[in-house]
Amino acid sequence: MNRNKPKTPLILKVIQKTFPVVEKVSPQLAERWFTKLFTSPFRYPIPEPEKAFFKTVEKEETLNWNGEEVKVYQWGEGKPILMVHGWMGRAGQFRKMIPAFTKEGYKVISFDAIAHGYSTGKSTHMLEFSQTIQELGKQYGPFEAIIGHSLGGVACLHATIVAKLTKKLVMLGSPSVGEDILSDFRKLINASEKNIPYMLERVQDLTGQSFFELSGIALVKQLRGVELLLVHDKQDKQVSFLHSEAVHANYKDSELILTEGLGHNRILKDKEVIKKVFAHAHQETIEA
Repeated sequence: MNRNKPKTPLILKVIQKTFPVVEKVSPQLAERWFTKLFTSPFRYPIPEPEKAFFKTVEKEETLNWNGEEVKVYQWGEGKPILMVHGWMGRAGQFRKMIPAFTKEGYKVISFDAIAHGYSTGKSTHMLEFSQTIQELGKQYGPFEAIIGHSLGGVACLHATIVAKLTKKLVMLGSPSVGEDILSDFRKLINASEKNIPYMLERVQDLTGQSFFELSGIALVKQLRGVELLLVHDKQDKQVSFLHSEAVHANYKDSELILTEGLGHNRILKDKEVIKKVFAHAHQETIEA
């Protein structure tokens, strides 16, 4: 039994029971609720080890972005490394990885995205993650490497394509196949497929791009001059390792490492994974 596994928030349990009922009573309301939930992360309580780790932050700043306060953290000095958490995650999830870089003379930058961790806000989306990354790139970049977990990995991919922030990118357990992302989410809240078309329309209105154009498998085809490391666990129950395999198949300058038994979040704390991530970030870039 994994005692560190986060408990399912009570609100999510309520939604799982309520959503099928709302679908039957008011399909139009269910469509709007589905879309709202898709852009509204559930906030898990911050674990005590993460709270303790935040005492080691050497510099904390507040970035005012899109009307919200984004907390930005810094550890160490030297060439900058950016670490980006995933959906419903926090900067503190990198607490085992950050020291591996700072002790070797790197400066690590991380942040709590809007509606996550200690930052303000109730809703956000991948493009907003990417926009925040691009803004941090103006202040701290270019980065020696950018490391993203889960949705954060896709946001890092998007930001790197748009702003050319690094030549070395790491994506850990990142959801990259649009159809599977939608399917997994609707199953999470016990929703049916009939809510998806309305949500796709709203995404198009909000971002100016289709949901599928913003998926990792579509974005990576636009990537140039970046060495990409993909790390995914075969027992990841939140995001199938097939997502990373698909990205790897669509980008020749990539390496795929599959692990066993780490799941979706413990991959960030595994010593061997951290060694491989550090080696990728630390190696000399091969010029095209």
